[in-house]
Parts: sequence; structure tokens; C-alpha cells
Amino acid sequence: PFYKIWNNKALRILILILLLSAIFPLLAHRYSLAKDSVGGDGRDPARYREAAQWLAQNTPGSLVYTSDWDDFPELFFYNSKNKYLIGLDPAFMYKKNKALFETWVSLNQGKATCDVYDLFLKTFKTIYLFTDYNHPEFISMVERTEGIELAYGDRYARIYRLLPRK
Repeated sequence: PFYKIWNNKALRILILILLLSAIFPLLAHRYSLAKDSVGGDGRDPARYREAAQWLAQNTPGSLVYTSDWDDFPELFFYNSKNKYLIGLDPAFMYKKNKALFETWVSLNQGKATCDVYDLFLKTFKTIYLFTDYNHPEFISMVERTEGIELAYGDRYARIYRLLPRK
């Protein structure tokens, strides 16, 4: 009986159409899931391009303090001339030097209680600070600190510079 049904050309076409109509929505759904997982968090992957290029042109080779470890991939992609404070999971910093890690967290949360300028200069040995706008407490703390100025800013990021103290 199946052989007779399969020999019927119209019935074969109908079965094929039914199968394809069931498979295409499934494929479209799987494609959408794959695209979403590859697309990441929806942030523009080129968001730090200009900031990274500014660093490359104005601070080549300098160490850059980063207020968030996950900014590193984009920064490094557009500028491998600089060194960045943290570029892997911060657990590595924690494992290597717990006190330094806790200082980094305190700064990033805008909760540092001692001289912020000296922390950047002497503890982290840098005069350039990179942050995005997801760290308002950090930005507020830095902007209140005498001797630190905004050197670069765009809609995605800010770069501060420590001025020489007199």
C-alpha cells in the first residue's frame, strides 16, 4: 500500500510540501536562537573604536586603568599598542593579589577612601583611566579628584588623565 501511495506523484508532492512546511519554521527558529547567541548582549562591538584609537595615538605603550574587565576585548582589538590593567577574568587578579583586587573594586564602585590620585599613580602605576558610562560612581569620584582631567569622551566611553601634581 505504501508503495502505491509513493508512486502517486501528486501525493509525493503533497507529502514533501507538508514536510517542508514543518521543517522551515523549525529551521528559522534554530537560526534565530543561533544568531542571538552569537550576537552577544546587543552592544555595538565597535563602540570603543574611537577611544581605543585615541589611546593608540596619544598614549602608545602606556598602561591604561580599566574600570571593567570586559571592556578589554574591544579595546585590544582596536589598539594593541597599549597595556590594559585587566583583560581576563578578574578572578586572576584576585588570586594573584587580593588586596589589589579589593582596591580595584573599591575604586570602580566610587568607594575609595584614601587619595584616589595616588592609588592610580602609585598602586596601579598609570595616569590613564578608561571607563564606560556604566560606572557613574567611578566617574563621579574621578571628576571630584583634584589633578584628574577628562582627556577624551564620546557617547560610549571616557578617558581621564592624571595631571602632574605640583
